[in-house]
Amino acid sequence: MKDESMSTLLSHDDINRIKEIAAPYRYSTHSQLFYEGQTPIVAYLVLEGQINLTKRKRVRTKIGPGHLLGLNELMQHLPHPFAAEVLPKTTVIFLDLSTVKEILQENPSGLGEIFENLLETA
Repeated sequence: MKDESMSTLLSHDDINRIKEIAAPYRYSTHSQLFYEGQTPIVAYLVLEGQINLTKRKRVRTKIGPGHLLGLNELMQHLPHPFAAEVLPKTTVIFLDLSTVKEILQENPSGLGEIFENLLETA
């Protein structure tokens, strides 16, 4: 299994479009974002900082700003294959299912198309 399969890097313009739709949240301490095997209720867009993706308590990869995390798992109701640990001073945007569906429906030639392509390649 490819470690980066849960994460996709978005462009600066796409990130700005998402910022217009959803508010960011900043973590001040080390926190568990989600656990391995947990079925997601949101996808995550990393704006600043770093998230460690772990498997069996070992860091497998690190993702940073611009990465969209967990979109496929959210849309397909699949459990996360990794756990995610948020490091201090990390800012993320939570994208719930209704927000993702809104992006797909209302912006078919822009950000929605990118989301659709991400889902098709999963």
